[in-house]
Amino acid sequence: DSAGLLIMGRRVLLFPALGKGAALEREDENSKRSGRRKEDNRNIWLAWEGYIEAGSAAAQGVPQADMLKRAAAAKEKREKLGSNPNLFV
Repeated sequence: DSAGLLIMGRRVLLFPALGKGAALEREDENSKRSGRRKEDNRNIWLAWEGYIEAGSAAAQGVPQADMLKRAAAAKEKREKLGSNPNLFV
């Protein structure tokens, strides 16, 4: 297989650069695949990773007092992240 260049004994494969349109399409495909929104520069989606919703299968066996504390913390987090654009995750 003679593809690429041989530089200092190592094979280097070269590919043409993507045009702006193709790069944007690839970025859209990657964001759809990862589930992240393009405009989420503050990584707010990370704030809700691991969140246990009341009534879900993950909430079974969790004491009611703990679920109330979790709900209050989530409300506070939502308010802080929504009101202050300088906060990020």
